[in-house]
Amino acid sequence: MENKKIHLRHRKVLKVSGENSIKFLNNILTSDVSKLKPKELLPSALLSPQGRILFDMLVSSNIVDNSLNDKSVYIEYNKVHQNELIKKLNMYNLRREVSIEKTSYEVLATNKNENFTYTVIDKRFFNEDIRRVV
Repeated sequence: MENKKIHLRHRKVLKVSGENSIKFLNNILTSDVSKLKPKELLPSALLSPQGRILFDMLVSSNIVDNSLNDKSVYIEYNKVHQNELIKKLNMYNLRREVSIEKTSYEVLATNKNENFTYTVIDKRFFNEDIRRVV
């Protein structure tokens, strides 16, 4: 496979932070966010009460800050659903100390082993070294 970089203009990133951010996301997403390893992506979804997929996403932690005290989780999603996703997350965020904020991060997919500043490994591809860069 040749080296490629693809700018994913239709993808955006949210930052969910705060003391209860991991517990909050574990209660509403299909993936176990507490098992996130730094610099890795985990596919996930937000479901309706009936089990229908409302939003699919990729979650990761410690993209920017390598400190172990950082409880931030980054959610990569389709930007077409940005307002609805933020509205739904805020609806579930009642009385919790969780902050949900938009970021200015752009998303890039690559198989190059360049030293990008903020890179996460996309584990969905077993035979390839695919990375997401924000």
